[in-house]
Amino acid sequence: MQRYWQNIGNVGAAELKPVRIQLHSAAQLVAAVGKALANPQPDDSHTSLEWDSERNAFAGVKIEKPPVQALLEVLTMTLSIVEGESKTARNIELRGHTLGEGFEWLRATLKALGAEARLNEAGDRSQLPDGVFGETERFDGTALAELSEWARHYGNAHLMLQEVSTARPGFSAIRVWPHHFDIASLCVLKPEGSEQKTIGVGLSPGDGSYDEPYWYVTPWPYPDAKNLELLDGAGSWHTQGWVGAVLPVSKIPSNGAKDQARQVRAFLQSAIRICERVLKTN
Repeated sequence: MQRYWQNIGNVGAAELKPVRIQLHSAAQLVAAVGKALANPQPDDSHTSLEWDSERNAFAGVKIEKPPVQALLEVLTMTLSIVEGESKTARNIELRGHTLGEGFEWLRATLKALGAEARLNEAGDRSQLPDGVFGETERFDGTALAELSEWARHYGNAHLMLQEVSTARPGFSAIRVWPHHFDIASLCVLKPEGSEQKTIGVGLSPGDGSYDEPYWYVTPWPYPDAKNLELLDGAGSWHTQGWVGAVLPVSKIPSNGAKDQARQVRAFLQSAIRICERVLKTN
């Protein structure tokens, strides 16, 4: 398990984007197993992934019948199906393969294990960005520096979100969502039955709002932007289309792991504190 923040910033955003698209595409394979075989959940968490810091991998939900779990190891772009207690793994290295071939391998592997899986080819296209692979594009997987940087981003995010969620009550499990590929936790301030107010905290790998990884804290319902205070840690408020506190990674200097962690922590703590105050007074 990762215990300390790992220094980031050695790879620029322009170099990270093509690899992000490949990882986001490959994550659809893991999510598809949960969607096809896990017990459906109202919040779609059966399709979500978790970050496994020991293996630098995205892990899908554990399936009961057959007892399997899908994994995507980031550094080698290897897709695995791990069998129950035996931990026996069946693997395919995605480099050189298409997304369609990945789904074909999944079907054959799950069938051999006793599951007739109806796999959704590439997730819900209405929720996926344009960059996610089609069926014929081939994975590369040779950009080790970029893959390693992504592993550090998700490992740091999981570490920081654990710290945040244990410090306050009401936070959900930390999940990686396959549609936006963000890693996040949600804090519910009011229970169901009254007006539900929430604060989402996470790291996005980049999207239509920011073409680079960025930390975010988003209150719901969105407050009036005029009521928002200044943020710590070089954060700012995003108000176009949605309202939330953001800290793009380009604003985090490469000045050492401890200073980076301190900056992100200060940003998150101030953003959560402000969002709590605004939501409670609205």
